[in-house]
Amino acid sequence: MNKLINHYICIVVFMIFIFLNFNIAKSATIDNIPAPPAGGPSMQGNFNVVGENVPNQIYEKYNNVQIITNGNQNSKQAMWWKNKINVTKAFTIKFYAYITASDLNNVADGITFTIQNDNYNAIGTNGESLGAYGNVRNRNYYIKDYIKNAFSYEFDPYNNADYSDNSLEDRLGNKIKGQHTAFTSTNSDEIEKLRSTNGFRQIHYDAHSLDDWPGIMYPKWHKFIYSWNPSKDLKKATATVNIDNSNIVQSHELDISTILNNDRQNPFAWWGFTGSTGLYTMISAIADTAVSGDPGITKLVLNLSKLSDEEKNNITEEIDKSKQSLKTKNELKKCIYKPSESSSNPDLSNILVSIINPRYFQSTIKNADLGDVLLYKVDIYNYKTAEGLGNDWNNVKVTDSDLSKIGMTSLDNENNIDATYDVIPPIDIDSKSSVKPSSVGLRTIISSPNGGKISNIRNNVVTASGSNFYGDNVLGADSNKSSIASVYVNKAQPPIKPRILIKNNLINLSDNNSSYQSNNTTLVDVSNYDSIQYSANISNIIMQSNTSNKATYTFGVPSLADNPQIILNNRKINNKISNISTYYQIQDSKDNRKVITIYNIPSIRGGNSAEIKANFQLGSKNPSNFSYTPYFTDKENSYYGSEENYNFKNGQIFFDYINNIDYGYKNSYYMQGLTSPAAIFSEKTKKSYIESDKKYVIAKIIDSRREKNSFSVYLSQLPIKQNNKVSEIGSNESPFELKYVNGNNISSLSPNSVPIEIYNRKYSSNEENDSIISNIFWNTNNELKLSNSKNFNLEKNKYNKRNYKAELNWIIKDNGTP
Repeated sequence: MNKLINHYICIVVFMIFIFLNFNIAKSATIDNIPAPPAGGPSMQGNFNVVGENVPNQIYEKYNNVQIITNGNQNSKQAMWWKNKINVTKAFTIKFYAYITASDLNNVADGITFTIQNDNYNAIGTNGESLGAYGNVRNRNYYIKDYIKNAFSYEFDPYNNADYSDNSLEDRLGNKIKGQHTAFTSTNSDEIEKLRSTNGFRQIHYDAHSLDDWPGIMYPKWHKFIYSWNPSKDLKKATATVNIDNSNIVQSHELDISTILNNDRQNPFAWWGFTGSTGLYTMISAIADTAVSGDPGITKLVLNLSKLSDEEKNNITEEIDKSKQSLKTKNELKKCIYKPSESSSNPDLSNILVSIINPRYFQSTIKNADLGDVLLYKVDIYNYKTAEGLGNDWNNVKVTDSDLSKIGMTSLDNENNIDATYDVIPPIDIDSKSSVKPSSVGLRTIISSPNGGKISNIRNNVVTASGSNFYGDNVLGADSNKSSIASVYVNKAQPPIKPRILIKNNLINLSDNNSSYQSNNTTLVDVSNYDSIQYSANISNIIMQSNTSNKATYTFGVPSLADNPQIILNNRKINNKISNISTYYQIQDSKDNRKVITIYNIPSIRGGNSAEIKANFQLGSKNPSNFSYTPYFTDKENSYYGSEENYNFKNGQIFFDYINNIDYGYKNSYYMQGLTSPAAIFSEKTKKSYIESDKKYVIAKIIDSRREKNSFSVYLSQLPIKQNNKVSEIGSNESPFELKYVNGNNISSLSPNSVPIEIYNRKYSSNEENDSIISNIFWNTNNELKLSNSKNFNLEKNKYNKRNYKAELNWIIKDNGTP
């Protein structure tokens, strides 16, 4: 029995072995390379690829994959990222590698990740030299075909024990006789002569057998994370590599001069990959998911409430020079001269950071007070290297921490920055072009005093992430590129001025298609007599402050059918004037619209708010659009909400009806000249039923627009969607075609014909703005007529009797636009 069990076990093991090797062999082509585990920057165009027998690529299939070897013999390739890295600074590069072969016992020769300061087209020898080193089987190793000033990490699936891998050991002195990984240097002083042969062996550092990562040669992607950390004196650096998040971390410390060749004035080097084959072959590819570069982010701050008169004047001059509208310029100036009362329009902050001189912003400001308005400026930059190389920073996401947690309240309706950029291109640091570091602005007011959980120092951190660079975030590190802006706040001293924040909202209750939105200030397709629900939250965001009990709130409406119903803090108020109680009044504005003001609003303490609700019905005489900005006034101070907009339905132009045109019955396919309906006779009566001298109304056009302008009507013929094309007037098989006659002008119609203008309506400035019915009349001088078709074969079709039809297409073009 035991022999039988062992027999079946042997069969199963043998079948598993066959299955694995069959699938490995099947996958050992570039066509069977699977999708990489993660996306990343495009290889094409970002890498400079050099070498011999460079294989065809699969960029269209996987844009972040580069094939290094495709199973051919005697090939070599090197690929260098177009953006150099600074080897005196820390960086991390993440990539995936795919290496396999049909015969896993003879996979050759390997790949490297290399940092070098040789040149953009550097490449070594093929075979065991992995496209990076020189020919170790030749005493002339250091004469040609090796990458100078380079440091590599090799993934070597073939042990060349006689030369390059001779006497290979791990860090404990144990012999490694097979596939391995290790750090190496390509320079000639990092190899040793072999006594028994006329060649060299490569010196390996922290070598590991591939047995440390079981299954690493099977056809799948493996993750590599390469980190570089310079010492404090910037003389040495430690390189570390981790594969597939294992607990094995390979590392080696080297002298940075190995790469820089003692040129510390230019600490930049190329980075990339090499690979090669010799007698044996392999399938290998790299998928880059993150690359290092020089992007960054800076957060600075300016206290708008503490600007000097000189600074205000300088900023005002720049505002006047800008291309902004007069209204926007005035709002920007208010942000400078009365920052605590300025509009809560977030666009103003973004404009300000682009106008204000950068030297006014600091990483730290002191002596800020409760109620001061701060302008934060975030610069997202992507500078090229010293060599002028760089790559786009794609899909950049910028966020910062919630300002409300450090006792501040945004004046831009958002308490943190949340910005997204599709691409931030690289620019020169001293670039004079219009492409500048992207800037985001955010105004906030210090709303809470010291004490409790809020410290005197208010720090705010901003982060940014993008698809072209490794890591979740890119943080500023230097004081002049800090991602942290600090604000020192003085102890609050009374009296403290309040700051009102208004959140107003509009809902059209008569619009069945409208949905409730808490921040809606624009209504579209409004009609006469619509019912409107209005609301406003008026909050005092400065703690330890109070408004008076004589404050007012004012908002405008386009018209009123009757007095509105107004509720303040859940209590209905009336329009009876009082010195004590809250009441409202309605006045006509300059353009005869209605302005509603609520008087004697009770005091609002810091941290509290007042709720206004109003329901009203619009009247009948409304403009095409109406806008008004509500405001809260307390003593000499005014605070504004968001602009409210009513866009009324403008009406439309449309056809009331269109008559069919019946040409009656005709015995012959042949006619003299052009024939009108009046010349065709009824099949039953043999008489014409159309009076030739009468005007027939073919179409009525209704123009219900509030604001009218000229329009034209065009006519064309459409193809009839049916199988039997013989029944279609104007087809090649039809005996007839249509002509449009307009006086002495004759135009042809046929299926898919060019539209012909048959009517033009021009309005004068003194016409009434009511609906106008415009009739299209047809008679003998203005009508469609039949003519014989030039393409019709009479002999072939003369015995056929058919009903011929045409489908007309009418187009109204409003002011030249369909």
